[in-house]
Amino acid sequence: NRSFPLADVVVDLHWVFESKYHTMFAGLKNYGATGFLNTLLQVLFHIPAFRRRIYQAKTQDVADKDISVIYQLQKLFYQMQTTRDGVVEPKALTRAFGWGDYDLKSQQHDIVEFFAVFMESLIKAVGNLPGESPTPAALFDFQCENFISCLNVQFESTRSQQERFISVPIAKFSSLIEGLKDITTAETLDGDNQYHTDLHGPQDAIKGMAFASVPSVLIVQLKRFDLNFDTFTMEKIYKKYEFPTELDMAPYFRAPKGESILFDLHSVVTHLGTISGGSYAAFVRPADNDEWFKFSDAAVTRESRSAAVEGTFGNGSRMDAVAYALVYIKREEKSEILRSVEDSEIPEHVKNH
Repeated sequence: NRSFPLADVVVDLHWVFESKYHTMFAGLKNYGATGFLNTLLQVLFHIPAFRRRIYQAKTQDVADKDISVIYQLQKLFYQMQTTRDGVVEPKALTRAFGWGDYDLKSQQHDIVEFFAVFMESLIKAVGNLPGESPTPAALFDFQCENFISCLNVQFESTRSQQERFISVPIAKFSSLIEGLKDITTAETLDGDNQYHTDLHGPQDAIKGMAFASVPSVLIVQLKRFDLNFDTFTMEKIYKKYEFPTELDMAPYFRAPKGESILFDLHSVVTHLGTISGGSYAAFVRPADNDEWFKFSDAAVTRESRSAAVEGTFGNGSRMDAVAYALVYIKREEKSEILRSVEDSEIPEHVKNH
């Protein structure tokens, strides 16, 4: 066993307690490879509407609470909300996942892919509870429409698909606005690439994807990990890629919208390292102001807006943590989404167990 000098232990404890004292937020313990989980939990915790829906799940009669993911998430959120300590341990939640030492110490996951899996597990868990409970994942749900529309005859094929996050390319672009425009710009099918219809035969057409609705909370994945077509290997892209703090989603609908659909930046998830390994952290703006905090496992610090936003654009250096996922909140719903969760909203069996 490795021994630690007493001075180092004192410094570490001082850092943890100072984090809580100066920020009023608790960090989360990393068990070796659980930084992705800690980062996601901090982002979700600081969306009060999501936390409220987790508390509203009817878990009081769950037989085996030790393996109930949603109950253990309730307990963890309660601890994060009320603890006087600087750090909370999410070990009970990981046990409910069925994770062992290997998972905790060696199994890293892509944070956005894990978000998708986690939401599906919560939907299943809520569905198995008695009565009706709000689905936490619904905050992130939206519809995209894939379409092919013939130019010279009246024929159109459309397919709607529910999404929970949107992936935006960055390799050929310098900003989120350019990336969103690219994925929602229709391509023309003509010449040898005409669209074949059963009724009208080959036809010139346009093919594309557009937003059919928007969520309350929009998750955007920046495709920092992409295929290099020269080497046919996956690589991380470190280039500068800008994103706004105010995002108008109206231009990305197929039918022009008469007014803006505004979203405000809430969180920036960063990745430091290479495609084979690294660490996640989150810059979060918990309230409707310009106060930003950085959550990096046990450490919680106040940060400037420039550090959270411009500081995560990237500049080509492999040594910098760069934005990998963005969380935007719909402005017209923001006051309700960010409304504080009161102690009275926490189930008594969660407080007392």
